[in-house]
Amino acid sequence: MDHCYIGRTHDKEITINIQERLLREGVSSITVTLTGGDLVLLQPLEGENIKELIQDYANFLKNISYQMNPWSPLDIPNERFFWV
Repeated sequence: MDHCYIGRTHDKEITINIQERLLREGVSSITVTLTGGDLVLLQPLEGENIKELIQDYANFLKNISYQMNPWSPLDIPNERFFWV
C-alpha cells in the first residue's frame, strides 16, 4: 500500500465510472479500487511510480477528484454503497 494514493471524488457517479474515465483519457497504468463512499484507491501497475503518474495526469485528476493523497491506514470511507 506504500505505493498507492487515495482520492476523494466530486460525486458518486464519478466514483463508479472512474476507471472507465481514466482509460478514455489514455491512463492505463493506474488501477482504481472503489473503497466506499467517495473514496477510491489508486494503484500503479508494477514498475510504475504512482507519484509520477499523479503528476503527469494532475489536470485530469483535478477534474474528477478534490483530494488526492498518499494512502494512509487512517483513510476510511464514511459510507458504503452496493448494487442490488
